[in-house]
Amino acid sequence: MAFPYSSGDVLTAADLNASTGLVLIAKTRATTGTSISFDNVFTGTFMSYRIIIDEVGISSAFGLRFRLRASGTDDTSTSYRYVRTAYNYAGSLDKIQSSSDSKWEIPCIGTTGGRAGMTMDIYGPAFPQETGYSAAGSDARTSASGTGALVGGGVLATNTAYDGFTVLTGVSINPATTVKVYGYNNG
Repeated sequence: MAFPYSSGDVLTAADLNASTGLVLIAKTRATTGTSISFDNVFTGTFMSYRIIIDEVGISSAFGLRFRLRASGTDDTSTSYRYVRTAYNYAGSLDKIQSSSDSKWEIPCIGTTGGRAGMTMDIYGPAFPQETGYSAAGSDARTSASGTGALVGGGVLATNTAYDGFTVLTGVSINPATTVKVYGYNNG
């Protein structure tokens, strides 16, 4: 059946499998602690995934870190490579990069009273190949000099198939923080 669907149309599994777009796989609200982990969200069903973090504030200014997981264990190898750049409204440009780190620095910085968010696309995590990402986020520290935009990208240079991830904050997470995981359905 061709899209767009009309009222009264009966959709089959084949119709739905042929659809394209984002498919919600998992979502959670933070409770307490300094990290949020997801297991069994990356499978062979999708090649690419989108993660959206709505970070409503954390206890002090801190950038988010990200690790991939396999079978409930974070990959802490020094095979993470990335670059992250930030530009604030006052015109300051900042960048960090690494060719051998134990996590990705992802583009999102928050603080008490601030509101930050981030979208991240991950390419091929469930397959035994290097896994890449690109992301964009906001820096919502309460000082005007902290407010800005961040972008980043990188690769985890291993040939491991991953099924999950951990977001690390390093400081207490606001319970209003929401993380959503979507799969890209290419029909």
